[in-house]
Amino acid sequence: MELRGLLAVLDPTWVEHGHRVRHMAAELGKRLDLTESQLDRLEIAALLHDIGKSRLDPAVLALPRPLTTAEWEHVQEHPQIGFDLLTGNVHDDIAQAVLAHHERFDGSGYPHRLIGSDIPLAARILAVADAYDAITSDRVYDAARPASEAHAEITRGSGSQFDPMVVEAFNDVMASSLWAPTPSTRLSFGLAAR
Repeated sequence: MELRGLLAVLDPTWVEHGHRVRHMAAELGKRLDLTESQLDRLEIAALLHDIGKSRLDPAVLALPRPLTTAEWEHVQEHPQIGFDLLTGNVHDDIAQAVLAHHERFDGSGYPHRLIGSDIPLAARILAVADAYDAITSDRVYDAARPASEAHAEITRGSGSQFDPMVVEAFNDVMASSLWAPTPSTRLSFGLAAR
């Protein structure tokens, strides 16, 4: 299936989120010396990392309150659903990154409680990029917070939630005078580039 077809099943809000995650993930991947083909696959995985949410109950995703245990378990199904949707349609590295993007470096993530380097590098990169965008974007359940708060939260999660090597690359990105996502640039990364 073509990338545009895969993206078509996602709500536009999730597509915009994917573009922003793609931008940050690409910056991290460059600092981690990924090859061009690895970067290409990382960017596609970033665009598609939440594709499994297309099969979840939209009412649960739109709840403006903390989720119940059952609702949270439902949401936690999205990486596996995304993997199942992508398997056979994209490079296996992309499907594996989507499957593992909510794993935590200390093994407390989901769906398979992978630890450290057992988590694909692309998924470890996506975890940081996804967290950054989640913190700095408005959500139905939480208002956007400043980039400085996202930076501090991700840095605190180094070694537990996040791979320290990826956090170090993230710190480099945040210190870079070139990193200045604005509302106009954050949404301008179209599919034409990759």
